[in-house]
Amino acid sequence: SAFVYLLKPFRGSHTMPEDHQHLDEEIYYIMEGSRYISVKDREDKCFLLSMGQGVMSTLPCAIYHQFTLDENYMEA
Repeated sequence: SAFVYLLKPFRGSHTMPEDHQHLDEEIYYIMEGSRYISVKDREDKCFLLSMGQGVMSTLPCAIYHQFTLDENYMEA
């Protein structure tokens, strides 16, 4: 199973909760604006990805991640 998130702009906190993981795959689609996602792979290497409007992304289950909002203020 997977969770699907449609992401739109908002005004609020710039950082989502600490690194976390889920038992299900997650699918994100950026409807407007942009954001950053910090991802740790299974070897504990960290990557910072920029996601903009129209981008669809999939995170496998059990991957640690955290969203950081950019100047366009996104929310899940």
